[in-house]
Amino acid sequence: MRMQKRTFFSLFLLLVILASCIGCKPTPPTSADGDEELVLLTRRDQKLKVLQFTDMHFGEEGTTYHNADVERTLAFIDYAIKTEQPDLIVLLGDNMMSQGVDGAKFLVETFDQYKIPYTLIYGNHDAETYQLNHKKSDVSRYLESCDSPYLLYKSGFVQEGKENRYGNFSISLRDANSQELIGAFVLLDTGTYDYEADRYQTITQEQIAWYETEIARLNEIYGGQTKNALDTVPTITYGHMPLPEFGEAYQKAASGEGAEFVYYQKLSGWVLGGSNTSPDSEDTFFDAMKRMQSAKAYICGHYHMVTCHVRMDGIILGFCPQTGFTHNSTRPCSTFSYTIGADFEMDLHLVVEPQSTN
Repeated sequence: MRMQKRTFFSLFLLLVILASCIGCKPTPPTSADGDEELVLLTRRDQKLKVLQFTDMHFGEEGTTYHNADVERTLAFIDYAIKTEQPDLIVLLGDNMMSQGVDGAKFLVETFDQYKIPYTLIYGNHDAETYQLNHKKSDVSRYLESCDSPYLLYKSGFVQEGKENRYGNFSISLRDANSQELIGAFVLLDTGTYDYEADRYQTITQEQIAWYETEIARLNEIYGGQTKNALDTVPTITYGHMPLPEFGEAYQKAASGEGAEFVYYQKLSGWVLGGSNTSPDSEDTFFDAMKRMQSAKAYICGHYHMVTCHVRMDGIILGFCPQTGFTHNSTRPCSTFSYTIGADFEMDLHLVVEPQSTN
């Protein structure tokens, strides 16, 4: 696996030289936010392995949700990476606890050492302005400018104001030989806690509009490739907060009507009720995923010990369990890795902390 950050610059430089001989000038692909696309190179005939971590809660000791056992968390991360040997690592939010740029630097230092491509999204705790007045814009600016050779991140589509969303972007998965688009990962900032409305924020209508434009752009590239019979690019989306439809999907799977369990776990009504999450309108992000017909899965964190994955309307709604230790440190730590095949279907594998470390 090789990774190029932000552009195919060297590739396109070569193409420009070659194209000058035949009178055309290719340009690097740009995403719906106007920036050059992020790219992860792989081989079409090989499976891609993704490893996830969520809710690590690295931060200032003494804060309410601080990671209570940082050394143990780092040891598990090290074990999981070396055991699974992933091609991509995804950090699913609440990676740090209100630490601003200092927390972002710690993340980069922690994951750069493994020399594996990684990406991240923000959770409700990553830049809480109400507590320590850290600005997500500062964190995003640092991540874009830190020159990590392994971090795949950009501010992407930005929605400022009360919603304050940064880091909405896609990563194109391309064949290392042909440069053809194989699929894509979409990353979304699902917001923080809205104290005025007394509920967690969710994906906004502006983000949905950006998503649909971005998928349409990718579909145009994907459908224009001679080796692809379909014109809809397969995608997996990552967000920290669950979608409101998860409870419905769970109940349908439990009754055997209209959904199925991919990874079963019995859940409480509190989780199924969405923990005060609700859509901003009748048109939800799940509706948009169905409309665009590219989504294979939406994966999130936030619920700490939840591992359940349910498929409804052809889309997997799944949870990754907490990597940090904010509560119940007697339990073994776990996370999910999965391989992605040619059809972009996920083969899940639960990675569990060795009992000898407990």
